[in-house]
Amino acid sequence: MPPGEARNQAITNAAATWARENPAKALEWARGLPPGDARRSSLNEVGWMWSQEDAPAGAAFALTLGADAEAGLLPQISQHWVGRDAAAAIAWGGQLPEGSARDQFLASAVGRMAQQDPKAAAAWLPQLPLAQQEAAAGQIARPLARSSPEVAARWAAQLPEDSNVRGNAYGQVLADYEN
Repeated sequence: MPPGEARNQAITNAAATWARENPAKALEWARGLPPGDARRSSLNEVGWMWSQEDAPAGAAFALTLGADAEAGLLPQISQHWVGRDAAAAIAWGGQLPEGSARDQFLASAVGRMAQQDPKAAAAWLPQLPLAQQEAAAGQIARPLARSSPEVAARWAAQLPEDSNVRGNAYGQVLADYEN
């Protein structure tokens, strides 16, 4: 098959299929591919499949793939992991060193948790670093406001006023109320 998008897709599909059955062998094979889009996509697929069986191992592997995985694969793993065990996912993400990987992971985790159970996500908010609190406040306020604008407004009122956390939450409550 000549080089190009179709070839890259075929290689990625092969990696995904193999990773479902034997992630370790698929990983070894994908690491042996020449640098480029097919290798990058294959490694991401292996990481995704691995995370389905062992979320901490898949997420740890995603961290080894660099910035592309931090922006794409790691948030996907985070969202999936939260669906299975939110507390473990957020605890794992909270132990990452400060930086973009931690930010991406936690933002995705709390965003997913807010969709599933906004009250549980609200309970996690104070445990997040301030940068994630600011982003997460709006993600949490949105589903709260849809079910009860009054509850969402009361929740936002108790947030710290010396940061953007409260402002982001109120912004979402008002935006949802206006719609």
